[in-house]
Amino acid sequence: MKSKTLIIIAFAVCALILLLFIAPIPLSGTKGVHIVSSVQTSQGQFENDTEMELVRVNGTLVNDGDITAENFKLSVVFIDEAHDKVVIRTIYENVDLPPNSEHVMGFESQYLREKTIPKTLVNATVQLEWMEDGVLKQG
Repeated sequence: MKSKTLIIIAFAVCALILLLFIAPIPLSGTKGVHIVSSVQTSQGQFENDTEMELVRVNGTLVNDGDITAENFKLSVVFIDEAHDKVVIRTIYENVDLPPNSEHVMGFESQYLREKTIPKTLVNATVQLEWMEDGVLKQG
């Protein structure tokens, strides 16, 4: 009797494993466009010039959703309150970002400014725009 129960349990486990391979169940909510990014910012003296500072933003992004992000645009916005400046650098514009993590996009942008005393920071943000099912989306 015990061996018959073990055989039934083993059969059920094998059937469940086979079912998971044949009809995978999505484990995350990646319907539509889902852009994942990694961004690093640094700010410091520009090479040997003691009067200038370089603000650098770089990173990567990928669409791990299930549809293409059409007309994708990536811009880096530098907000320098000490010098009363807002500088926008467009890195990508009107490109398609394929789904399912097929393409990792790298980016880098820089802003050079006069050094401040005392030191002030430049705020840098990454702006994303794309078309999804005919609707403009932002992230």
